[in-house]
Amino acid sequence: MHLTVTHFGYSPLKGARHQARTTAEFSASGPLYNRRWALVSPAERAVLRTVTNPSLMGITTDLIIDGDGTELTLHIPGAGGYTVPALNEAATSTFTSWGAEKQLAVYDDPVNGALSAYLGKPVALAFAPRQNLVYAGAFSLIGTATLAEIARQMNPEQPPNPDEIGTRLRCNLVVETSTPYIEDRWQGTTLTLQAGCGMPAELHGLQLVAGEGIGRCAVIDYQPETGQRTARFLKLLASYRPRNQRGEPTAGIYASLIST
Repeated sequence: MHLTVTHFGYSPLKGARHQARTTAEFSASGPLYNRRWALVSPAERAVLRTVTNPSLMGITTDLIIDGDGTELTLHIPGAGGYTVPALNEAATSTFTSWGAEKQLAVYDDPVNGALSAYLGKPVALAFAPRQNLVYAGAFSLIGTATLAEIARQMNPEQPPNPDEIGTRLRCNLVVETSTPYIEDRWQGTTLTLQAGCGMPAELHGLQLVAGEGIGRCAVIDYQPETGQRTARFLKLLASYRPRNQRGEPTAGIYASLIST
């Protein structure tokens, strides 16, 4: 099955704002730098969760990848920009993320003070040298018809822009579809991507295998630019969508890379 990609994006920092990306590199765990950085609580030895720290979405990122290495710039509201290198060779420590142990290298950098002041508690920036912090499929994917249908369900008379729904759901890939939730039926199907207008050329010909539905949590209720709770998308989805084994309503699917 061939699918045209209309949006490609991710956040290098787990919990920070999902942003469209114009270049792409891939590994077995998906977009190479998708959620490779995270904020941790040194005292709790745990990765911060977006659902309990929604102000994380106020942080935006720039990622520079070249022959001299990889650098991430964090733009922290009220504190300006901080640039750090990827810690590919640094020693790591064990932190937990959604019950799973992760090996992360922690920065000793002024950015930690700025982040702690912004979030109002002691935190540190950390990097995952070996793979990203995604706990399910390598990619997340949703169809344009699904986004339009969620918008219609939210307000039949004046539906919000489907792109706004897409920003809240934060899928790596949005693909052109004509039937809402058609992606629910794709599990086990090979998907061949075609790069739509303005999309990274690296997407063209990429092959994925479609997986299970993505369970949704209260993060989708928060406005991505402000981190303020402004909608009840989760309650809407829970009223009519199938649920996964954890009881979460699903929207979109996971997909795994099978070739480049």
